[in-house]
Amino acid sequence: MVWSLTYHGADGDDWSLNNLGPYVAWRQPLTPRRAEVIRALREEYELATWQSELRIGPAAARRLLDAGWDYSRARILRCFALSDETDAAAFLARSREDWDSAGWLDMNSALYGHRVLPADAARLADAGIGHAAMCDLREAGHTTVEQQIAATPPDVPDTPGRIILRPHRNASRMTGIKVTTDPELARQWVSTRRTYWWPGAVEHSPGVRPVHVVRTGGLRGGWSLWDDGALVRGADWLEIYQPERRESLSAPAPAGLPDAAAHAIGLVATCSNTACRDRAIWHPLRDAVTHAETIVEQDQSDRVSWTSTKALYRHDYTLIDGSVRSLWQLHSSEGGMSSGGDGEFDERHELWPAEALARAAYAQHSLG
Repeated sequence: MVWSLTYHGADGDDWSLNNLGPYVAWRQPLTPRRAEVIRALREEYELATWQSELRIGPAAARRLLDAGWDYSRARILRCFALSDETDAAAFLARSREDWDSAGWLDMNSALYGHRVLPADAARLADAGIGHAAMCDLREAGHTTVEQQIAATPPDVPDTPGRIILRPHRNASRMTGIKVTTDPELARQWVSTRRTYWWPGAVEHSPGVRPVHVVRTGGLRGGWSLWDDGALVRGADWLEIYQPERRESLSAPAPAGLPDAAAHAIGLVATCSNTACRDRAIWHPLRDAVTHAETIVEQDQSDRVSWTSTKALYRHDYTLIDGSVRSLWQLHSSEGGMSSGGDGEFDERHELWPAEALARAAYAQHSLG
């Protein structure tokens, strides 16, 4: 059957005849002649849109139109590189349901822009690799179909210790650096996350134990202090959610520092500059037992729907031996409503070991 719509909503029309909003809808048999007329109309009026919006070549588009794929249905084909009849034939060799169940009609992963020839997609689908997995493998350095099919998870040693898991630097999907002490948990994590399938993904320090863990730190990641004196910055403590149990699995995350010491090390771990990264500066602060904060200077700029601030703090930490160490923090923020109507906010801080350096940084920081 074929349905045709005739607009019948103008002044003077008999609206009582309308059976679909302002239209009169007609149902008619889909004869070969009508099917040819519909195909010809689609080819005449849709082909340019197929090329400009769907990036499907004219020859492939005609072949798909002949197979009953109109523009509305073809919008889900953004994972494929379709240029000619050969590409269209390779795609049509499998049903829409087969491509869908194999993960090749994924509109979310299509946003990453990696289009694949249907013949190659079929080989990947036969290997159990959908489009999202292909994108991850590609960003992990596996650029050919052969490399993607042959790729395997990185080895995770069996010995407990500090295990840092890093996705490939090219990875654009939301993954992030993770750290744990549990080899089995690390193995489970990387087994299904292909952005970690590259030679440098696993850094293992056997026998090392965490002293203090901050599980997550938002966009800047969590941090952890270890008994070998290392500070791991920008890495969330590995947790794997188990939906059937409604809980997350993770290795124990101790909080062994006093509050004052955790505050000091946290500033060092999350600052945006490197002035206090030297261990000689921050290692003694592991023994901090009290903390006092002083606002030295602050300023603010207010514009229409936008606010910028800066503040200079002095943090004084009393150590267990009675001595006092100071850190200087420049905290800045800006945010408000953008011209498009979306709310935006950003804040960060720099850390300095000396007053002169901190005051110079404060003076140089302009309020936007």
